[in-house]
Amino acid sequence: MVMAVTPSVPFVPASIAGPTDSARRENQIREVITQVSQSESFARERGMGASPDRAPPPGIPNFSKQVADARQEGEQLRRRAKKDDEQSNTLSESEEKKVEELKQRDQEVRRHEETHASVGGQYAGSPQYDFEQGPDGRNYAVGGQVNIDVTPIPDDPAATVLKMQIVRRAALAPEEPSSADRQVAADAQRKEVEARQQMSEAQREANAESGQENALNADVSDQELERWATRGSAIESAYQRSFRPQENSVLAQA
Repeated sequence: MVMAVTPSVPFVPASIAGPTDSARRENQIREVITQVSQSESFARERGMGASPDRAPPPGIPNFSKQVADARQEGEQLRRRAKKDDEQSNTLSESEEKKVEELKQRDQEVRRHEETHASVGGQYAGSPQYDFEQGPDGRNYAVGGQVNIDVTPIPDDPAATVLKMQIVRRAALAPEEPSSADRQVAADAQRKEVEARQQMSEAQREANAESGQENALNADVSDQELERWATRGSAIESAYQRSFRPQENSVLAQA
C-alpha cells in the first residue's frame, strides 16, 4: 500500500514584505551624499567663517572693511599733505613773508604765556591762545592769556605776602611784559603791602599786650621792694630802741 505524503510548507503571510518596501521607499527619499575631494572640503571649512554664527556683532565692521577704511584714511592724509605742500610752493612773496611773520609771532606768544604759567605755578592757569589763519591754511597763535589768582588768603597775611610775591614774579617773568602784565603785578604788590600792614598791626597789638603785662609785673615788683624796705626800716628802728636805753643806763651809772 502506497501512502501519498504531502510536504508541509510553512505559510508566510503577505505582510512580511511590508518593512522591506518601507525601507526601500525611505532610501529613495533620502538625499544622496556624494563623496567630496580634499580641496572641496577645505573650501567648505573656510566658508564656515562667513556663516551667521561667526559674523561680527551688529555695528562692528569686519576686518576687511576696517582695512579698507584705514587705507582710505591714509590716502586722504597723503592727499592733504600733498595739497599743503603745493599751496606752500605756490605762495607769493608777500604771502611767504606773512607766513614767516605769523610763525615768529606764534613762537613769541607761546613762549610768553608759558613763562607766566610756569612761574605762577599753582596760582596760574593753562595758557589760552587766539589764532589767525595764515595764507598757507594753518593756524598761528597771535595772542594769549593766562589766568592768575590774585585773591588774598583769608585770615593769613603771611601766606598772602608769599602768594603775592609769586604772582608778581609770574606777571613780570616774560622778557617784555605787557601793560596787562604790569597791572597784575601792581595789584599783587598793593595787596602784598596791605598784608604786611596787617602783620604790623598784629605785631603792635601783641607788643602792647606784652608791654602791659611787663608793666604790671614791674608795679608788683616795686610794691614788693617797698614792702621789704618798710619792713627793714621797722626792724632797724626796733633794734635801735632796744639798744639805746641800755647804753644810757650805763652812762648814767658812770
